[in-house]
Amino acid sequence: MAAVLFICSLFFLGALGSAPKPCTSPELLEGKKTVFDQSGEIEGGQFSYDAVQKRIFAFKVKYFSNGTTLQEMEFLLFQESVRYQFYPESRKCVKSALRTPFQHIAVPSNATLIIQTYVGGSSDPQEGVLANIWNVETGDGVPYILTFTAYGCLPLSINYYCKEKGWIVESIYSLTTGISDPSVFIPPASCTQLN
Repeated sequence: MAAVLFICSLFFLGALGSAPKPCTSPELLEGKKTVFDQSGEIEGGQFSYDAVQKRIFAFKVKYFSNGTTLQEMEFLLFQESVRYQFYPESRKCVKSALRTPFQHIAVPSNATLIIQTYVGGSSDPQEGVLANIWNVETGDGVPYILTFTAYGCLPLSINYYCKEKGWIVESIYSLTTGISDPSVFIPPASCTQLN
């Protein structure tokens, strides 16, 4: 009963302020991301996101249950419709067509607000971050749960279900606006020499 009253009071407090609206993140972002799935696979790394020139760079390290790891650098160049996957350990590069359209980091317009809450503590403004948790239904019936900061529209987590891997949790952290090194979007020479 106490839990129900607590949840109801959170909804009431959320209703007192202006209702959060779907939003779009800043056009230039850098940060780190960790991905977990139910199979036990873990992926960590960093990314740079440029919505102006429609390009994304990601450096990933995959950790497998047998103790092995795999490093990968991914270059998604949407204006050129090209994806490069570079494996630093073997110096191998794979070039493929990028057929998906560029998507902004954003809360989609069809998202439904679940709750506005603090991530961390709420006793003092420095203890936590005010965040909005959203539900997004996709055309294939797969729910996405998105958590974005209430101010700045920065992504914090994405949770969704995949038939092959079960629930997948993406945690995003250490975000900064802007791009500190624009050269991260330039693939190694061995990639650009591929036909």
